[in-house]
Amino acid sequence: MSQLFPDAQALENLPPQRRPRRGRPGNARERVLRLASIARLGAPPEIFSPTVKRSLLRLHTLSLSTHLKAKTGGQTRVLKTMAPGKDNHDANLVRASASQRRGLAALSDRLVDVWAVRSNSPLFGTFGETLVVQRNPRKASDGMRMVDTTCYVSARAGDHSVIQAHHVFEDRSRGGIDYLIAPLDGRANSLVSALVHVDADEDDFGFRLHLRASKLASCCDWMDGVRGDRIEPLVSVEEKKKRGNDVLWASFAPGKPHHEFLEPASDELLEEAGLDGGGQYYGFTADFLRSMPFVSPSTVLEWTVVEPTVENGLKQSSSCMQVAYGVCAINGVTFTRTERNRGFQLALHHITFRKQHIMVGFIYNQINVGLGALGAYKSN
Repeated sequence: MSQLFPDAQALENLPPQRRPRRGRPGNARERVLRLASIARLGAPPEIFSPTVKRSLLRLHTLSLSTHLKAKTGGQTRVLKTMAPGKDNHDANLVRASASQRRGLAALSDRLVDVWAVRSNSPLFGTFGETLVVQRNPRKASDGMRMVDTTCYVSARAGDHSVIQAHHVFEDRSRGGIDYLIAPLDGRANSLVSALVHVDADEDDFGFRLHLRASKLASCCDWMDGVRGDRIEPLVSVEEKKKRGNDVLWASFAPGKPHHEFLEPASDELLEEAGLDGGGQYYGFTADFLRSMPFVSPSTVLEWTVVEPTVENGLKQSSSCMQVAYGVCAINGVTFTRTERNRGFQLALHHITFRKQHIMVGFIYNQINVGLGALGAYKSN
């Protein structure tokens, strides 16, 4: 299929996407369009135009200036300003109608005041069907909570325990600005944050945002192609009681079926990865890479064998294949395994279909966690 965004300007010109009807999210490409639409609002300047971002934030969000430097709790700070008698209440909320309250057990008590988002509020495009109540009617400063809303990406319905009010925080020299963006379930919230992830400490900004969104849509297309028998997967193993990625990793071990797709890592690849060659390192063969669009040529795998000693207490030798160095196929950010980052964030992504675990590629783990917001794409 065609690339979702052929260039950066295509994403810059993307109009805000209509929110989905609850339970009707559309296909993966439609969901990625909505995801990309709001991801622009939290993207760093290295991956998306800051001028366009400022314009979108001004037109389509509710903001609050704060002297605080804390990113966390921003959505709560903004929601507090929407309580009755507060600055953002009258312009953004209107009392909910009887038809809007109907069918919600939490609103069966007619003494509970309920508000809906006004059609002329900047939040209406994403929060349009949301109903809110006061957290504590006796204390307006506690703000508001959502009692019924729909995730802007997945179209999943629920209250504040299921759907979060996603926000972004813009740091300023004397505090910052909180922006209320959209209602998102946990998976969509994880995915939108992961889509704009950069490693600023290492000056590693990965791909531009339009390319990230396009690759994410293409990855879903590829998985759909496998399930639709349009793509013959190169790496698959029979489903067992073990986790899918554990079984797939084991299949790349020396002497196992997929070890043929590996070759000793070249000096150039080891130099790129900053590895000294003291370990047993592998790269993927050219033939493998041609068939696996979501595996970077820069990937380095390490085969490790640990023999039992008195110190480690092992009763028999232990071995594993793992990524030592690689690039996320979606956001383009590089990850290197060290002794200090045991919670390594580059995951072997796979799907399970017809009792086969099928390798897709290597992606940032937070993207893997959030893929369920786009459909049945998360590793299991």
